[in-house]
Amino acid sequence: MNRLLPQRRPLRFHTQLILSFGAILSLLALTVAGGGFGLRHVLGLSDAAMTAGNLSAEFARREIDHLNWASELNRYVFDPRVPTLSVELDPTRCAFGRWYHGAERHAAERRFSQLAPLLAAIDEPHRLLHDSARLILHATEQDPARVEGQRLYREETVPRLRVVQARLTELSAAISAEAARLQRAAFLLCHVSENGSATGTCAPLSPIPTGCVALYALAE
Repeated sequence: MNRLLPQRRPLRFHTQLILSFGAILSLLALTVAGGGFGLRHVLGLSDAAMTAGNLSAEFARREIDHLNWASELNRYVFDPRVPTLSVELDPTRCAFGRWYHGAERHAAERRFSQLAPLLAAIDEPHRLLHDSARLILHATEQDPARVEGQRLYREETVPRLRVVQARLTELSAAISAEAARLQRAAFLLCHVSENGSATGTCAPLSPIPTGCVALYALAE
């Protein structure tokens, strides 16, 4: 019955982003030294891009959490050897719910205002997903054979899970695009002239800064 579950997405962009940014920030600090305000601006953009990448990874983890949550619910509904339901029923107490109803969400919306409508759109589907588990628990208490619970899982839980998964995918895609935009903006501050030397906020007539090249390569 696990075939009813939507598939996990591979983690690629945000993983690469997080693993690479520590080294990139160090390179920028070394190679753009002397740039004054320009250096601070480049590092500020890079810091914002790293924050965006962390958010993208957070949304991907929460998507996987809910797939695992649905898998546990699936086991309870379809496997009579599982005597009790162990999944979180309260949508404010799962890992995403705690993030969503806490200060971190508001901080994310202040820094990346484009996330606000996407976050608002996931509230009801997420609540309904957890509500489906409540309905299943009530049904199985009345029907030990769990026939009604199985129907509810197929007709309520799985469609709602797909909506939540789609909303989290949209959030991850939006913040990943913002991270890429910020990386490109940081690279453009290290403007490269036609003759291949760095100008603008980077040290004039010096080789292209390694940190800027790394930012550009990652953004691509």
